[in-house]
Amino acid sequence: MPGFILQKNTAFEWAGSLCRIDRLQPNGEVLIEYVNEGHLTIVSKKQLLVEYSEGRIVAKNVRSDEILERHIFSRPLDELPPEILNAATRRLHYVKAILEHGSPVFTREYLQPLIELAAKQIDDENLPSVTSIYRWCTKYKNGRDIRALIPRFDRRGSRKLKQADTVLQLALASVEEAFAASPKATIPNIYTRLLGKIESENRLLSMSAHLKSPCLRTLYRMFDRLEAYDRVCFRDGKLAADKKFRLVKSGVVTTQILERVEIDHTPLDLFLVDERTWLPLGRPTLTVIIDHYSRMLLGFYLSYGSPSAQAVMGALRHAILPKCPAKMVLPHLNVQHAWPCYGRPDVIF
Repeated sequence: MPGFILQKNTAFEWAGSLCRIDRLQPNGEVLIEYVNEGHLTIVSKKQLLVEYSEGRIVAKNVRSDEILERHIFSRPLDELPPEILNAATRRLHYVKAILEHGSPVFTREYLQPLIELAAKQIDDENLPSVTSIYRWCTKYKNGRDIRALIPRFDRRGSRKLKQADTVLQLALASVEEAFAASPKATIPNIYTRLLGKIESENRLLSMSAHLKSPCLRTLYRMFDRLEAYDRVCFRDGKLAADKKFRLVKSGVVTTQILERVEIDHTPLDLFLVDERTWLPLGRPTLTVIIDHYSRMLLGFYLSYGSPSAQAVMGALRHAILPKCPAKMVLPHLNVQHAWPCYGRPDVIF
């Protein structure tokens, strides 16, 4: 079942027309293309979420290459570096070897013998995986153009830190000094020490050789790269770190929101009391859904029954759908903040 997501090239049906998200603007507006009519319109994210919540938007399982032609590499092949051209030629060899045997079945049992045969023809010891063959065949069949198989290494970002070695050394020294002064040192404390060290270092250098100070967010990312063992070493010392990590195994690790959500029920410490008889009528049970990565509350369901599948489904519905402002029930209850949490989770625990 396809899902609706505010992402470029997402296809959906709205008011009987097939639409596609062409662009997301920083100000919260979305550029929508009506595929069959060929015209564009601008709507707000809030309007799209309201339309989806009320069932007037239906997500369509349409591939982006069926709506929008794929942008292929337009540079002449003779201008490519030899290693890039050789990689594209190698991919083309495997694709043609697979397509020569008819319409391929993308299973390991069918493709593995063909991959090994094609590898022997060019003496290739590094056999591609079945997933790579599927991706190459899909790109090539759209236009039968070798340029679709050119590896786009230019689109890859660097995963290395872009700070100078001197700045990294000063940052490490700042971390050690901060935790030596206080085991409860924070990143802002470390950042203040780092700025002081960089300023002292720049006094000894010429203007052209001055060190550039990283921002606070960069220091957070640098600190996140440290192993958990090293962090405990800085805070509590090596003996405490050895004792803590001797038998402890790592728990569940998530890298993004909605990768894993956790659901739990809890009875609240209050009772519903009848205003006339003053008899207790029930104790409410709260079902909550929390995102494991961000620890953000995604949705809840309040009922007076025991934990049940109905409570779980009610909480899931509240978590997945956008949170639109509700009708004011209490006259003096003012809602000051938005609740921008919605989406379908990958794993429910």
